[in-house]
Amino acid sequence: MYDGAGGAGPAGSGAPLIGRGSTPVYFNLGPNAAVHRLGRAAIPIGARRATATGNVETVGPEFEPALPPGSRDAAKALRAAADPARPGEKCLAPPGRWTPVIDREKCEGKKECVDVCPYSVFELGTLTDAEFETLSLKGKFKARRHDRKTARTPLADACRACGLCVVACPEDAITLGPGRLA
Repeated sequence: MYDGAGGAGPAGSGAPLIGRGSTPVYFNLGPNAAVHRLGRAAIPIGARRATATGNVETVGPEFEPALPPGSRDAAKALRAAADPARPGEKCLAPPGRWTPVIDREKCEGKKECVDVCPYSVFELGTLTDAEFETLSLKGKFKARRHDRKTARTPLADACRACGLCVVACPEDAITLGPGRLA
């Protein structure tokens, strides 16, 4: 979140770093930059940002990502919303058209999905013995290492296909699949 006091962007820019993996996006703010407010996070109007392809573009009001209120961590949700790899329908799908699918082999229960989901679709749980037994050797090792923690989707029918969970998951363990209304 930009607070006017500096951030994690390029040295001396005072800009926060927003992005994922090897495609960082920097917002470079001038001294009199106006900002869009979205929850507690801010997006500067007129700022310049580097795209994943290396081009530079000016950020305007149309850049504000679709993000309904309700995320437990608005700053994480805003970073996920700005990710160009974000799949889904930007929170515009009717509930039940899509459902998040969790790959138990990959999930380490780090809770990023719980933090960013504006519809409280996710909760953190523990693998059952039956689920644990179906894992590969590598999956069992990872599960033991993380106390068998895993994401659960008790409210999967509330999913609106934001795609925030997919890009926020550090293990790439979540995909969006067709829901009961697909």
